[in-house]
Amino acid sequence: MNFIDPAEHKLYAYEVYKEGPDTAASVAALDLRSLTWETRSRQRLPSQLHHHAGRFDPVRRTYTIYGGFGQMRFSSDFYRYTLADDTWERIELPESTSAFPRYFVSMGCRPEEEALYLFGGMGNESGDQTVGRTYYYDLHRYDPAAKRIEKLWEIPWQGPNVVPVRNMILHDGRIYTLCYPESVSDSYLRLYRFSLDDGSYEILGDSIPIRSDKIATNANLYFNEQRNELVATVQEFDDDISSRLHLYTLAFPAISAAELAELDRMQARPRGRWLTAGIAGLLLAAAGGLLFYRKRIARRSPEAERSAAEAETAPAAGHRPNSVYLFGDFHVRDRRNRDITYMFSAQQKQIFCLILQYSVDEGISSKLLSCLVWPEKSELQVKNSRNVAINHLRKTLREIDGVELIHESGRFRIVQQAPFYCDHTRSFEIAAAKELTPALRDELVGIVSRGKFLQFFDLSLFDAFKKELELRLEPLLLREIAQSFGRSEHGATLAFAGAIFRIDPLNNEAFTLKIKTLLLLKRTEEAVVCYKNFTTEYKHALGIDYPVPFREM
Repeated sequence: MNFIDPAEHKLYAYEVYKEGPDTAASVAALDLRSLTWETRSRQRLPSQLHHHAGRFDPVRRTYTIYGGFGQMRFSSDFYRYTLADDTWERIELPESTSAFPRYFVSMGCRPEEEALYLFGGMGNESGDQTVGRTYYYDLHRYDPAAKRIEKLWEIPWQGPNVVPVRNMILHDGRIYTLCYPESVSDSYLRLYRFSLDDGSYEILGDSIPIRSDKIATNANLYFNEQRNELVATVQEFDDDISSRLHLYTLAFPAISAAELAELDRMQARPRGRWLTAGIAGLLLAAAGGLLFYRKRIARRSPEAERSAAEAETAPAAGHRPNSVYLFGDFHVRDRRNRDITYMFSAQQKQIFCLILQYSVDEGISSKLLSCLVWPEKSELQVKNSRNVAINHLRKTLREIDGVELIHESGRFRIVQQAPFYCDHTRSFEIAAAKELTPALRDELVGIVSRGKFLQFFDLSLFDAFKKELELRLEPLLLREIAQSFGRSEHGATLAFAGAIFRIDPLNNEAFTLKIKTLLLLKRTEEAVVCYKNFTTEYKHALGIDYPVPFREM
């Protein structure tokens, strides 16, 4: 966390709370001219406040933060750091004027007024994390002089839930901020433009990839007045030590896809009706507004990129009420077919999948569950944490018909019955069938094609769970792809190949049949691309060249 004091040419880096000795610095300042650091404060706030919003006031030289999450609670407090004496203080507000406790909240201000604007976030009225979370799409105005916060509007949100980044830009009666579905591991940021008057909005520009499965993951938005452009930062963590930072710029003002389409139509009209210079200027503005200068890791295919964009405005296809999906991204629907994935924290997902894994037998013992999920905690701490987590999971599962978490003889089990649907359970049922009908084959391909099983977990404790499923499904899929190729069912062959690659990206049999099928369909260029991609990955993984040249296939 950091902010810049332009008057003193100093960058302040801070941490509101950290375990360890009281002598550790909590605020440090970097002189941007001499590039030397100095400790400014060792004061700590009562708890960590993940994903709080912050704003620096260059006139009063104070830094104000709001909201956040820590110690199993959401915050609705304002804290102010004063540079003159390097101290934090909590700002007391009348209880009736406070917004609900929340985190993932966005903050901004207008140059002509002292007031701060707060948008969105998620939390709940009590502030207790175990109660669950609600997404907010509302705007509040905080007046520091009057110590009053008032709600201006709230949007009846449609589509997948999203949260905003910490900063928002207020410009010409509009609010600009980046939003993304934080519950999705391989997620994406989109630029939203809201009306300051009523909250009506539209999506602008391109999408930015973000991997959001760590609480420390951070994204932000800034406005560079000198270059007249928006700057987005994305910081991602693989562990608690190292991180990657990506920077993106977007020409301002940004435009929407509809505005770009209109400019394209203008370009297509006869030149005599338009001034050439005017057309050129508009097209350059459109190109600059639409293009993010990408220095991104190619972690998503074009198909995944299109799917992410479509998911922003359309309900998820193929999802049914009372369901849990474990292939691809973790996804849960309640009895009213609402997306309640956000109600599962990373730990809740882990506990659910562990109990489900052991439910095939007699369930998982309390002791083993504690050792796997909380290996570093004492027996007393584990008991309290486990009870809170299990109660929260039970409350969440009550939103779904046909599934129950029970505890018998010291063991936890997940009990399933109609109408509950779990793609993992269903895949085992299909695999147990004596013969696959065309309908069952299509259903199995649909399940596996969502993505790798438990791809949202990169934890060794799930290796056996994943391996068990792969050992069950891969022989079945290999049998089916051979039969479909023998029957010249080309579409089914390609579908089965894709499903097998989800389990084993270097499966030679699926690769060979896919290449042969593409050649039979006269899709030679696609076959060449497929061959190059596979052989490149083959050499990268095994360190040797693929032994069969393309011409021999």
